[in-house]
Amino acid sequence: MKWKRIWALVEKDIKDYMKSKYILIAIILLPIALGALVPVQGLLYSGSFKTGETYDSKFGQFFDNILSKTVNGWDTFTNEAKAKVTLGYIMILFVAMMPIIMTSVIASETIAGERERKTMEALLASPIRETEIVTAKIISSFIPSILATIIAIFSYCIVMDIILFPHVGRIFFPDILVTMILLIISPLVTIIAVEALIMISTKVATVRDANQLGGILLIPLLAIIFGASSLYLFNSILGLILTPIILALIAGLLFKISTNLFVREKALVKFL
Repeated sequence: MKWKRIWALVEKDIKDYMKSKYILIAIILLPIALGALVPVQGLLYSGSFKTGETYDSKFGQFFDNILSKTVNGWDTFTNEAKAKVTLGYIMILFVAMMPIIMTSVIASETIAGERERKTMEALLASPIRETEIVTAKIISSFIPSILATIIAIFSYCIVMDIILFPHVGRIFFPDILVTMILLIISPLVTIIAVEALIMISTKVATVRDANQLGGILLIPLLAIIFGASSLYLFNSILGLILTPIILALIAGLLFKISTNLFVREKALVKFL
């Protein structure tokens, strides 16, 4: 592969994204809103649990046993502080959905978008190889998706720390779990989602079709995020080691499949 040609295609795609105000809103405003509103809404509708009144219930005791093993100074927290920290960990998983939301907006534009804009013919007629096209599409979809994820998670951490500081007396987020989600889980899940959506985008005629089929990916990808993040809470060191390896293997497999699906000759015949 020639990276100069790949980056040229990436730059073209990024410039196309920047022309769309809807994509810009999705990259900047949506993550800020999601990151800021999730903790506020979560605490607003969590009822008596957020005050710690029901933290002595079985539900509270369940998380008390788990978080006492992973959170420094847990035993010194009041029930109200414990309840709010517990909610913080639960709600961060919803913010971690940002890669899936963004890839459903952006990655479905990759191949199907080129087709709708009538620019695919010129791309296919160029000397760039199929593997280089797919790699460029993955990178150009990954960059805004992971940027939106970073914005969402840091917005969440800022708001959550403002809420928690009076109760725990320190900056609580980001901690090891949030760092793991931001640096390991989110990038890998983003790559997997991008590759899967590129596979779908290759086979459908319109962006709308790609978006609709891409919605099917939500359930398994959400399961990956919730499952991988819960491994830390359950103090599973083996799981934390195996999860990135498994995700990397899945990403490698989907890359191979997506490059095999994108065949220049078949695509050219389709457009002629």
